[in-house]
Amino acid sequence: MQALAINPEPVAYLVRLHPPTRWRIYPFCGEVVIGRSSPCQIIIRSDTVSRHHAKLERHEEGWTVRDLDSVNGLFVNGERVQRQLLTEGDIIRVGTTLLRFEAAMPALEAADGGLVGRGLAAQRAQLRQAAAGNRPVILVGDAGTGKSVAAAYLHQARCPAPGPMVRVSCAAVSPNQLEQLARTATGGTLFLRGAGALSVRCQRRLARALDETTLLVLSTREALPRLEPRLEARLANKLEIQIPPLARHPQDIPELVQHFVGVHEVRALVDVELMERLCCSRWPGNVRELEQAVMRLGQPEAQPITERDPGDVRAELIRTLRLHVGDVAAAATALGISRSQLYRRAARLGVRVADLRWHGR
Repeated sequence: MQALAINPEPVAYLVRLHPPTRWRIYPFCGEVVIGRSSPCQIIIRSDTVSRHHAKLERHEEGWTVRDLDSVNGLFVNGERVQRQLLTEGDIIRVGTTLLRFEAAMPALEAADGGLVGRGLAAQRAQLRQAAAGNRPVILVGDAGTGKSVAAAYLHQARCPAPGPMVRVSCAAVSPNQLEQLARTATGGTLFLRGAGALSVRCQRRLARALDETTLLVLSTREALPRLEPRLEARLANKLEIQIPPLARHPQDIPELVQHFVGVHEVRALVDVELMERLCCSRWPGNVRELEQAVMRLGQPEAQPITERDPGDVRAELIRTLRLHVGDVAAAATALGISRSQLYRRAARLGVRVADLRWHGR
């Protein structure tokens, strides 16, 4: 007699995002009650959560969440609801806890370096693999996705390396400067930002100056154009790694926020409502835009330049240009101004941008 196949009930997941120190995954199926204590299936021990706060149920149209007359209410994507059909990635607020609804098993690996986010586990694995050899690496992704951070992660994974990491903005580098920088990177990592902008003359000088011990890393927003033959040959066994936009791994926003709070010593309190707004916002500028938003938290409105000490403004400008290795576009973005505004500010304060363009870190 043939055994009857039993279809298991579909499993979905809630990921606890906030408070950030209590990251956890709750798998569930069937009817599940969220509350403060037993007999709830998902227990969140907090005075802001009712004893029986909300219920998850599966219907023909999909998973729904329903408020069980809780004291503090149920919120989905920042809006208070009584009952809500859930879609992938919805943010649920129960008291002071944020949960993210996932239809598939979320990534488990926590970040082990500057490339923050469990959603980037595959990219970190690829970068570690690349660090074990000396194959050229091409990082492909939209502006602000973290290609520079990925390059730094790759270099750190190679350590101890005998050479430094040298960063180059390809849009403005001259052939002589590129050749000099390529020789400086011997034994280390040469990172070319915006590699599609390299002129043919620069490509020839680069191919001539590159040492076999140098790891070549290029970043680009799209596929590279056809390159000069000698440089093309150097890239014959390249490894291409896609760095996804933040919209593809929004579950990492809380972890990124806490990372930026620490890096930039932000003193503002990131409470559950603020974190909820950050998680529910769209970030067309990707991780870079999120970082800038975190940096502004708790800070007073920037004073007009005429009301600030010119010496402080000049020091800030020089420091930012050096931080971004003379990349004017990146420095202007970090300062919250346009490139033309940066040049005007530099002229007014007697700062020669060209003198800082190739100041390495």
